[in-house]
Amino acid sequence: MAQLVNSVVEELSAKPYLWAGIGLTSTLFVLDSLYLSYRELSSCYNGKGVPTELQGKMSHEQLVKAREYKRDTMTYGLYHSTWSHVISTTMLIMGWLPFLWKSSESVVTACNLPLSPISQTIAFFVLSNVVDIATELPWTIYHTFVLEAKHGFNKQTPWFFFKDQVKSFLLNNALTAVFISALLYIIDWAGANFFFYVWVFVFGFSLLMMTLYPDFIAPLFDTFTELPTGPLRDSIETLAASLQFPLKKLYLVANSVRSSHSNAYFFGWGNNKRIVLFDTLLSKDLKPESDDKDGDKDDKDDKDDKEDGPQGCNVEEITAVLAHELGHWSHGHVMQMFAIQQSYMLLMFYLFQQLNTTEAIYVDYGFTEDKPVVMGLLIIFGYLLSPLSTVFGLGITLLIRKNEFQADRFAAQQGRAESLQAALIKLSTDNKSYPYHDWLHSTIHRSHPPLLERLEALKKMQ
Repeated sequence: MAQLVNSVVEELSAKPYLWAGIGLTSTLFVLDSLYLSYRELSSCYNGKGVPTELQGKMSHEQLVKAREYKRDTMTYGLYHSTWSHVISTTMLIMGWLPFLWKSSESVVTACNLPLSPISQTIAFFVLSNVVDIATELPWTIYHTFVLEAKHGFNKQTPWFFFKDQVKSFLLNNALTAVFISALLYIIDWAGANFFFYVWVFVFGFSLLMMTLYPDFIAPLFDTFTELPTGPLRDSIETLAASLQFPLKKLYLVANSVRSSHSNAYFFGWGNNKRIVLFDTLLSKDLKPESDDKDGDKDDKDDKDDKEDGPQGCNVEEITAVLAHELGHWSHGHVMQMFAIQQSYMLLMFYLFQQLNTTEAIYVDYGFTEDKPVVMGLLIIFGYLLSPLSTVFGLGITLLIRKNEFQADRFAAQQGRAESLQAALIKLSTDNKSYPYHDWLHSTIHRSHPPLLERLEALKKMQ
């Protein structure tokens, strides 16, 4: 026994940075993915009935379905996170990172391409993405075609799913190649004090992606059309005008071919704001006739949808939801969050610059010959600084929760409190959101306040 203990101590002493990284991520995994998730899962077995606030608005059957959906998704999450952590930790201990790095060199050579840190790094990420697909695709397929389908949410066909996966893979690798090439060039050009220049580049790249995504990337995956003229469009445009919100475009996205989950959001810089509504957010009478997929639904399907499927929101309720969203714009929440995230990135790049010169970090993770910058980024960001990321994430969650209440208050000030409450209840039931939560899990993970808390706050605002 003493010999075993001595062997363990020697191994820990020989590779302190490796075992520190594994220890930190494993501790966070146990506390977060296991303990907190177990607490939240336990809330599904509390045996409570429909909350008083939802009496007459949520049936017992809807409560049971929401409980079953949450139980299944939480159980799936526990198994998936456990699998991911065990596999990633095992591969790390077995020297997966240096093996994949050497393999990427072989790939570049085999393709008769010039070997350089940039070309090898791009090959590394392509190989890494291929491995991720092999290990994660079965989980994604199960989640989409078994779990989500079981609860009536999945609307994707296998072909639609396949096309999405291919487009995501190609786009992800293309953007990664551009990003990594520029990042490594800047680090090499800037020398020892590269952190500020890298941050400036990441800041600019973030702005570029936020600009390009709505017009060039999102349309690759979803169909966006102008919201037809009618009572809903009139109501939204009247709201925007009353708040001096510079609305330029009002889109309806065909999310119903993907999922029956619903949402609404706005985007855009300066005076070029656009609002997007999921077609699943609209009640049946508001949906364009073309939403009846190729006219292949019969009367029985329509009846089933009306009785069991998502009911959607009416004009007043959707307008109230958008009044909440415009509350975020009025209070500057989007710019606030962007500024905080960029400040955090500046700190992270500074810490990386300080730790990147520690040769022992690379040696402990198997890089005894060369010290690839991208490996340093993965190791330091993903393992050694993981507690800092967790603390930052908690702070962001608490701030977003505060902002959500503030946006609710803004909607209430526009006289939309009652309609917003009705919309939140419909969205909750349509998305099968279970109204009960563990307080600790909710505090740490739920950026949006639980439904019952929001309803209580809105009642006080009326």
